[in-house]
This record gives sequence, C-alpha cells and structure tokens, in this order.
Amino acid sequence: MHWPGVAVYWTAQTIRLAWYSGLGGGSAVSRPVSLGTVPRVTIDHDGPVPVYRQIAAILRDRIEHGEILPGHPVPSEPRLVQEFGVNRLTARKAVHVLADEGLVEIVQGRGAYVIRQS
Repeated sequence: MHWPGVAVYWTAQTIRLAWYSGLGGGSAVSRPVSLGTVPRVTIDHDGPVPVYRQIAAILRDRIEHGEILPGHPVPSEPRLVQEFGVNRLTARKAVHVLADEGLVEIVQGRGAYVIRQS
C-alpha cells in the first residue's frame, strides 16, 4: 500500500510513521507505532535438527523472500552470534551450508554475499 507523503521507518525495537503536514512539503511529523510484541526467531538447541542447519534455513528463507538481495552481504558471523546466541563456529557452518547450496559466495576477509535467490 502506498500513501503519498507517508514513510515508515523501523529498527529492531521501534516502528515509526512519518508524514508531511501541508501540501507541497512542509514539516515532517513522526509518531511511534506500536505493533505489540514482535516474535523473535527461536532456535531449538535440543531438537533433532542441528543448530547450524536451523540458522541456514532462516537465512535461506530471508534470501528467498527478498530480505537479503543478490549482491548484498549475509549478516556477519559476529552478527549471527549475537542474533541467535550461538558460537562463531556454528554461525560459520550455517553460512557454509548456503555456500554449498550455491546461494552465497564467501569472499575471504570480506564476508559472504548472496549470488542468487533460490
């Protein structure tokens, strides 16, 4: 849905709507919007599927749905460690699964980049 003069800004914690008062520009008005509690991705550390495969599935889903576009980097290992509460080796294995599937390319010293959507 598109509303002329309205923009939506978000971070992990906040969503804000901004709109312009008056025609032809004017000052921007911004208000926080509450959407309730946003569910966080959970990892089953005790389940039958290895944690690195669960993370790879989440990243694959983000790529398939256009949240991470071709040419853009996959979240870094430190970012994955922080987001999922895993160690660095687990994060690395998850990215390597995607590389083995041909979804990402790992560039030594620079990170992993999406090369195609599945």
